[in-house]
Amino acid sequence: NFLVELAWRTPGVIGSRMTGGFAGCTVSIVRKDAIPNFLEVTKQEYRDAFGIEPEFYEAFAGDGAHRIG
Repeated sequence: NFLVELAWRTPGVIGSRMTGGFAGCTVSIVRKDAIPNFLEVTKQEYRDAFGIEPEFYEAFAGDGAHRIG
């Protein structure tokens, strides 16, 4: 919950939710230009709150399925 609430307070976040199965994992949709600030703010606040260095995995939307050739 901490990460989701933090994400919603961070400018540029479009959405955020917890994922099932692993405590402390979330998926956040962040505007591309806001990613550096999101990572910096989240890393610092999480470290301050829990004394743990968080890990981030960035993924970007592609064009989706389409016919080749």
